[in-house]
Amino acid sequence: MSWTGSEHARKEQGTCRPPAHAPNKTPRFVIPAGVRALIRRVDEDQYRNYKTTKERGFDRYEFYDRKQKLYTFRDQGYQLAVKAVYVKHNK
Repeated sequence: MSWTGSEHARKEQGTCRPPAHAPNKTPRFVIPAGVRALIRRVDEDQYRNYKTTKERGFDRYEFYDRKQKLYTFRDQGYQLAVKAVYVKHNK
């Protein structure tokens, strides 16, 4: 693809300044405090009932069950399964 702008506006490659603002560090998925969920250790088979005590943020999910509409997240050796209606999506 060729340059279509004027020669005056063209800059040499690598001479542009870096972005002036910091990157966005907000998590993509947020689970609010007080949400009922299922939790299990990664090496266990059975889930237990759990209620979140503080807001948790995740950048990605492990698995999404379309039939039950559950997101499964992994954190510090645990898997947390939360209904999709309680998960907030950030862009």
